[in-house]
Amino acid sequence: MASDRTERRLAAILSADVVGYSRLMAEDEDETVRRLAAYRTEITNLVTEHRGRVVDFSGDNFLAEFPTATDAVEAAAEIQRVLKARNAAVPAGRAMEFRIGVHLGDIRVEGERIFGDGVNIAARLEGLAEPGGICISDDVLHQVQRKLELDFDDLGQQSVKNIPDPVHAYLLRERATESATTGAWLRIGTRPVVVGLAVIALVALAWWAWNRPVATTGPIRSIAVLPLENLSGDPEQEYFVDGMTEVLIADLARVRGLRVISRTSSMAYRNSGKTLPVIARELNVDAVVEGSVLRAGDRVRITAQLIQASSDEHLWSDSYERDLQDVLALQGEVAQAIAGEIELQLSGPEKPGEAARPVDPGAFEAYLKGRHHWNKRTGADLRKSIEYFETAIALDPDWALAHSGLAEAYVLLANYDPSVRPRDSMPRARAAAERALELDDELAPAHTALAGVREWYDWDWEGAEAEFQRALELDPSYATAHFWYALHQITKKQDAIEHGQRARELDPLSMIIGTGMGIVLLYTREYDRSIETLRETLELDPSFSAAQSYLVYAYAAKGMHEEAVAVAEQLARTQPGDARSMPALAQAYAGAGQREDALRILEELRGSAIDPTSVAYVYAALGEADAAFEWLEKAYERRSLGVTWIRVDPSLDPLRSDPRFQDLLRRIGFPEG
Repeated sequence: MASDRTERRLAAILSADVVGYSRLMAEDEDETVRRLAAYRTEITNLVTEHRGRVVDFSGDNFLAEFPTATDAVEAAAEIQRVLKARNAAVPAGRAMEFRIGVHLGDIRVEGERIFGDGVNIAARLEGLAEPGGICISDDVLHQVQRKLELDFDDLGQQSVKNIPDPVHAYLLRERATESATTGAWLRIGTRPVVVGLAVIALVALAWWAWNRPVATTGPIRSIAVLPLENLSGDPEQEYFVDGMTEVLIADLARVRGLRVISRTSSMAYRNSGKTLPVIARELNVDAVVEGSVLRAGDRVRITAQLIQASSDEHLWSDSYERDLQDVLALQGEVAQAIAGEIELQLSGPEKPGEAARPVDPGAFEAYLKGRHHWNKRTGADLRKSIEYFETAIALDPDWALAHSGLAEAYVLLANYDPSVRPRDSMPRARAAAERALELDDELAPAHTALAGVREWYDWDWEGAEAEFQRALELDPSYATAHFWYALHQITKKQDAIEHGQRARELDPLSMIIGTGMGIVLLYTREYDRSIETLRETLELDPSFSAAQSYLVYAYAAKGMHEEAVAVAEQLARTQPGDARSMPALAQAYAGAGQREDALRILEELRGSAIDPTSVAYVYAALGEADAAFEWLEKAYERRSLGVTWIRVDPSLDPLRSDPRFQDLLRRIGFPEG
């Protein structure tokens, strides 16, 4: 049995991989395979000459163990010296350079394979090395510095992924003269900090490949992009890195046949400390992408790696660097490389790297700041996002993404800021969405924004249907489109629930999507399931007011008035300034027969900025039909967003038999069914 052959020992571990292997393969697969085979033979011989053993040499990476740190460092230096000479005869752009990491530590041996922290740390050090370079740990340095003359850069303590304690790392570097033994890796020195930062940019290329269990990997049909790491050292750049993560998610969403987890759920795993298999299991995906971003002035470097969830196996990694104006092409190259690795194709007539246009650096930065504020979903942040999107448009008027962002912000503004009337925001949303689609008809978010305008403001149900269909055709992984389309399909119960569930699968940790599924179930009269879903959502964040308010309405629809009042009172007590709290409390009181309390709150709401339909719901619960219709007429005149749901909201059931209600539905133009 394997356990009978397990032993532990101290060993020097050498871990290495080829820089830009995917690019080399894409450019000339046959020539790359031939050269790698030749290099593999030479490397194996050099490892053996230095008393080492090649443990694994698969794809573009290899792992070797040595009895001493000196043997390992000498072998690493000799490998780099020989490969440098071989690469000198190779045409520009076709050189095959390796990064090497060396660590001395405890390993577990099972047959021919080795595992343990000694292996993992060597792999992490490899990720810190430069192309053609060597990175060692302080344990190795202590063993060899009196035996070998070394030139090195002290990188200090490095916090590396999945290793609990920081690792003190050193980057070996070449001298002008060579020794017979170790090539050009002599003497002691330091480098400017800026060079160290550039080296750190490669940290995300380290992987667990040498510690992975043997497993049969299946096809990858679902994926999550974890938050990219900010390697700039500047917390103010978080918006930039988060924006790069979001762009990569959007690009991967264009891969045909691939389910991509939405931004909200992926971002929840920032600094979670959970292992990749656990994250993949929680998100129900086959693979994850992780990486980092380093911005230095107008240069951007992104590194990424693809890891199979079932086996924690590293499948692909590479790094890309471009000027900021070419960052969209850079992101497209990453997405294309991942798509190629999992043997799927991106949709659209062109590859992303070919289709992506140069963008004004200032416009791109403003756009990412706009997305940063848009994702916060508050009235104040949406206003801020509009400012940034307008700045981006002013700097780059023909950039479709900036116009799409502006459309998305204006569509949501009236939902999150009751002081904004739809007549002010929705026409602007329509204009921005139409302009975005004039520039690029394949932007799913722009089609979704336009669908929202068509449905919630224009009451153009057929036009909304067409835009939703186009958005989902372009991006089947766009959770927001599925959520909004579920509400559009609310009279077709099964279709509505199906799209609501799909949205939840794509963004399982989104409070908004979770609440949306509860709304879909409420409007399709699945009260028990609605209550269950909303309560599950509130387990993620008990203070999320939208979920709380709709839980009030679901309890009321179910006839659980005592529970409705309890939730509504808690919401009003903990978040008295929230626009949802007082309408929910008034409706709960009305349903529970607490008439005076409901009327008191209604009096307070009369002069406030509130959707008139919310007041109509309360009057309907109080049995005051005339007052309810008065407020529904106000909602109709304002084209309030709540009007969209009056034909399905159970709060208005007491009014449905009234001819005035049928007349209102006719004037709004709801389709039959």
